[in-house]
Amino acid sequence: MWAGPQLSALDPELSGQYFQQVMDKLDADGIVLAALELENEINMAGNNPDFSLPGEGKVLGLNDLYHDPEGQQVAKGYLQYLKELAALKQARDHSKLNRQTPLLPTSLVDIVQEGPWPTPKKYDGVSVGATLAFFRANGLDKLVDAYNLHTYPWADGPGNQVSATHRLRRLQGLVTPVCSPVGLPDGKPCWVTEWGFTNANKVCPSDEHSRSALVQEMMGDFGQLTQEKRLVALIYYSWIGDPPFDVYRCGRLTESGRAAIGPISTR
Repeated sequence: MWAGPQLSALDPELSGQYFQQVMDKLDADGIVLAALELENEINMAGNNPDFSLPGEGKVLGLNDLYHDPEGQQVAKGYLQYLKELAALKQARDHSKLNRQTPLLPTSLVDIVQEGPWPTPKKYDGVSVGATLAFFRANGLDKLVDAYNLHTYPWADGPGNQVSATHRLRRLQGLVTPVCSPVGLPDGKPCWVTEWGFTNANKVCPSDEHSRSALVQEMMGDFGQLTQEKRLVALIYYSWIGDPPFDVYRCGRLTESGRAAIGPISTR
């Protein structure tokens, strides 16, 4: 669990001053960003101190954000977060160089099923669907250019068609309900700003056979969703310094890393 202030206690006016200073510095240094993202995975207790700890071991839904005591506290933080996001948008909109830089909301952990966790946990979360529904009901779509998801797919059965089908269905179950195709008047498309697989092998050169197969498979799955214009950007998260996730090994980019930054395949 990461320590930090409650979202519900944040000061949008003070944050806005800081955001403006950052944008001014970027302008002065001639830096154009690929995107702006505010906050990380706040739909889970690990990154949001408005959740109670220990929790009840459940995933909250939209109704809980209005009626459950813990959910109401989380919702209070969500509303304050949207004010912070509005302050960042204002600073971005006044930038000389980054006025068109895509603005993303907080990333969301890929929690879909509501109710008790499938595997018991001592903390709580809010589903992606409930979080985005609450955000959108309170003005999110006027602030951002896309929604923002994190997903770390299951790694069982590399090369096995049944396992591959399960991964695809899980990805579709995450993306399709919340990510709208580009150009529709209702909703936004999505960025996936974290995804990846581990590889526990430590030898040099790195044995990437299984992980590379998984990465290539997922690139095909992502390709289907990019064809539908529901996904518009992917960032493979390498976790440099965390050996199981690292795709830069033995002094070079691994086969898995090359596959992750290669062209998205379609089926």
